[in-house]
Amino acid sequence: MKIAIIGAGISGLVNAYRFSTKHQVTVYEQTKQIGGLCSGFESDGKYIDKYNHFFSKFDKELIELLAELGISKKVSWKKSGQCLFINDQLQDLSNPFNLFSIKNLGLLDKIKTGKFLVENLFSRMNMELNDKNAEEWIIDQCGIAAFNLLFKPLLNFKTQQTEDISAMYLKARLKERKNNIIGILDGGMHTLLIALRDRLHKNKTHIWLNSKVKKIMRDDKNKWQVVLDTGSEEYDLVIACISLADASALFGGNPGFPVPEYLSVGSWVLDLNKPLNQKCWICLVDDQQGKRHVVVNTQPLDKDNRAYFTFYLRNQSLNQQIEQEMFNACCDALKKINPEFNQQWITQKTFHSDVNVEPVFTQRFVAKLYGAVESFNGLYLPDLVYMPQLLKTINTSIVKSLIIKQRIRKEFKI
Repeated sequence: MKIAIIGAGISGLVNAYRFSTKHQVTVYEQTKQIGGLCSGFESDGKYIDKYNHFFSKFDKELIELLAELGISKKVSWKKSGQCLFINDQLQDLSNPFNLFSIKNLGLLDKIKTGKFLVENLFSRMNMELNDKNAEEWIIDQCGIAAFNLLFKPLLNFKTQQTEDISAMYLKARLKERKNNIIGILDGGMHTLLIALRDRLHKNKTHIWLNSKVKKIMRDDKNKWQVVLDTGSEEYDLVIACISLADASALFGGNPGFPVPEYLSVGSWVLDLNKPLNQKCWICLVDDQQGKRHVVVNTQPLDKDNRAYFTFYLRNQSLNQQIEQEMFNACCDALKKINPEFNQQWITQKTFHSDVNVEPVFTQRFVAKLYGAVESFNGLYLPDLVYMPQLLKTINTSIVKSLIIKQRIRKEFKI
């Protein structure tokens, strides 16, 4: 079969890998490099991830893929903590019992919140949460004080507002089992991308960079036409590993599937000449307006003193003013994490941004996903493959590729 893959991010490369041994696969990527959100940039002869990526020992499918590609030995497992800057000091949040050290929370709220977090980690996904709002759910379970102190700032950080977010989405995020044991690849995600690229080349898969797909459509032979500026090519099936917003544009009209709001993302990557923090790899820091920021400090995980400061935007475009505001907020956060920090510590800084990186899981969108058609006569969209526990992670992309492979085998009997 002839298969077209649109997008050479991690999802596109893994989906291409699943079919490359037995089928004729072509990958189209509109940018000049593979990797998408997992791509990086070169500095002093080595690649650095644009955005911080991590995985845990519970990411079974990713670990299996690393073994298949022969790069398991390049994985290191590190133990490190998580903390929240509150009451002018860093509070260890590595386990729910550390909630009892937070002074701004009453004893009953601490007990309720700790019980909620433990039970949520081990309980199954409850379909009734599809009909609930995240804010109302948390207030009911933990109390309004815990919601305002712990959950609301995180929801605002990730989704920019809390009023319409699905409780199912929040439960899935809280069920992520990191266990403070973090997996890192020697060479970052670049190592995985190159291993996938080399395997695809070995299997004679074509990866066309700087190739923007303009349109996809069915022809009178019941095939798919992939249209580019340079012409069109016919395929038996298409896997569009791009956002639903971008996929919708390829139809030039009503696409027949739900299209949510998407978040844009920006990331400041700062190389430092001194270690920021020796104990915690994720620090949650509130600014003077009560907005929570997440600083990922790689020093506890590897030898590089590097800080990632990532922020999300919803219904707002990135511009130079926002970049500068976020840099200033980053420096303020670093100063809270380490009072000795000053900007002279920064030896190199780079800024990266992308649009349509993650759907906003509102109650309305989640409801539509459950009733959505997942394939269209040979067109497959990974972002329509929905199970509550499948969030936007590297492991999720790999799980979805396995689901799509099973569905294609069933539909086409291959």
